[in-house]
Amino acid sequence: MITFKLWRGLRFTSVIHAHPIFKQTLRLRHRPENAILRWDALGIPKWVRQIVRYLFLALLTLLFVFLIYLMVFLVFLYVILSLLFSGAFWGLQWAMGIAGMIARGRERGTQDLLALTPPGPGSVAWMIACAYIHADQAFRSRTRRFRVLLWALVIATAGTIFLSLILDQTPSPYALNFLSAGIGVILTGLALHFELMASLVSAVLVGMLAPTVASRQVEASLVAMAMFTGIQIGYLFLAYVMLFIALPQLSHQFALEGFSLLSVYGLFLACLIGIREGVTRLLMIMTRRRVGEIDESLLGVAPV
Repeated sequence: MITFKLWRGLRFTSVIHAHPIFKQTLRLRHRPENAILRWDALGIPKWVRQIVRYLFLALLTLLFVFLIYLMVFLVFLYVILSLLFSGAFWGLQWAMGIAGMIARGRERGTQDLLALTPPGPGSVAWMIACAYIHADQAFRSRTRRFRVLLWALVIATAGTIFLSLILDQTPSPYALNFLSAGIGVILTGLALHFELMASLVSAVLVGMLAPTVASRQVEASLVAMAMFTGIQIGYLFLAYVMLFIALPQLSHQFALEGFSLLSVYGLFLACLIGIREGVTRLLMIMTRRRVGEIDESLLGVAPV
């Protein structure tokens, strides 16, 4: 390639080092009149030039440090947003896709034929939904990436807190607060992990339910979008009220700190998990009534 050929000519110039033109140009290059910016022609004193150089280097250093902090902040923001909204984002895609695929099968008549097979309509819809989310290893790769991000952040944060307590030999009045904060980080990680699972399970059930409300592909996808979005917004609003309004007010009113604050925080998380589980159970009941029973063996549960 001509690019590589010319690049080698620029890098390896030993062949032309002895040529008079090369030597003459080197001498001329270092003369003041050939400089790009001639400070002496501008009449600027030497000490001013030194100050300008130092200021320029200082500004470059500050800019470099700012860019490093900005990159760290953006990475941290990406991780936090990914942990908070991955379930909602992936679940919305899958709910709409599953609903559209089942509705398309009904339009073509293949879904009704498959529903007559021994597993039954509920099991058939469940297998279609599982096949949809596992296409191209999407389910495995996305959930693995989520777990790595989540527990890397939890272990790094909680580990730093616990390590600081272990290395601190002098008893501190805030030691219990730090210990409860570390436990709170672990509880938050567990709650976020459960939220991802609940969001994706809800997405699959919504995708199975939507075609029973709207028979056409586009309409079924829109119904699934509305149902899943409504569930997610309602749950996120409830979590915001409990964790960012009710909890700070209780903490301020009763002067909660340390393990007392951790206990209330854990109770709120347990309530949110219980509500999420209740929504999933309600969706499962509706799926059994409108779509059909799902064979227990397809859920990895041995039939009793």
